[in-house]
Amino acid sequence: MSIIPSNITPLHIITAVIVITLSGLVVSDNFDPNIARKNLSPTPTPSLVLCYVEEAEREFSVRNEDECNKLKESFAATNKLSITPSQNQQVQAKRNIQPTTAQETDPVIKCNGQNNCSGKFLMVPKSQCVSGEITCCQVNGTWSLMKKDQCATSNNAEKVAITLPHNGQRYYCVKGIDDDMYNDSQIIKNLRDKYDANITRYDTYAVNNCYTAYDDLNQACWDYVNGSKEDAKNILLDAADKNEKILNKNIEKFCN
Repeated sequence: MSIIPSNITPLHIITAVIVITLSGLVVSDNFDPNIARKNLSPTPTPSLVLCYVEEAEREFSVRNEDECNKLKESFAATNKLSITPSQNQQVQAKRNIQPTTAQETDPVIKCNGQNNCSGKFLMVPKSQCVSGEITCCQVNGTWSLMKKDQCATSNNAEKVAITLPHNGQRYYCVKGIDDDMYNDSQIIKNLRDKYDANITRYDTYAVNNCYTAYDDLNQACWDYVNGSKEDAKNILLDAADKNEKILNKNIEKFCN
């Protein structure tokens, strides 16, 4: 026996369903999103702290200290794995480097004698040999290679008379060093002679070229002459004066 009345057709049933559905849509049209938003409980945002990781050379935002420590451990482990065996060898090699010794920077060499000490040699640091600190000195009639200071202080070192070119004065200097003294003096004389020659040349140029009726040309000419003289003084005369100071100290040490 059917529970649906005989006067209710399928069309009535479909129509009823449509009406109910439309009623629901009408209700949903009255939905207020602002009211619904007020009724929602917001999820609290956890507080963050900054964590500086040295291996990464930057800061990260983490929730707590434990997360920070784990992050640091993770980067440290990654860095260890990224170092290749060849890099380990390079690090070890740097640790094994020994400091440079004086023997390496200034090695002992065979310093050969000349003139009266030809065929003789002395084992000394290279710096002493190339700087001229080693000389051929006559002591008790015998020629030997030694330091200039040693030769000068020897009680039996023979001395010879020499006249130095730069000042024309006569000295008695340790034999073997007298040649060096003479050569140094000659260098000073040559520098001063060259300076004098340049000054004479510029003076002659001024006489021939700088006396003109035009003031502007006259001034330019004299600027050239005076500038050239100043250059000659700075280059030649100053060098001669510096060398003479050194020579005077050696005269005090090796001559009388």
